[in-house]
Amino acid sequence: MDMEQVHHQPDQSKQASKVAKSNEANWGLVFGLVGQIGYIIAIPAVLFAFGGAYLDKYAGTSPLFVILGLSIAFLASAFGVARVIKTITALDKK
Repeated sequence: MDMEQVHHQPDQSKQASKVAKSNEANWGLVFGLVGQIGYIIAIPAVLFAFGGAYLDKYAGTSPLFVILGLSIAFLASAFGVARVIKTITALDKK
């Protein structure tokens, strides 16, 4: 090994360490965003389904409001998931 190779090794290991930490941070953020998708889907579905069931019971229109509520929940969830996917793909481009 000549002196030039020995001199560049610490710089390369520092750079590799920075890249590894950056990748770990990105993966942590991505997993966090993916975890949000479950909540983005579940919460509107539960709220609108129970709300629709309550309205159906009150108005005697079963299953009209449950179906309407789940349709609204589907649309709200689709927009929320699209927003998370957009965030993830923006991170991927960095």
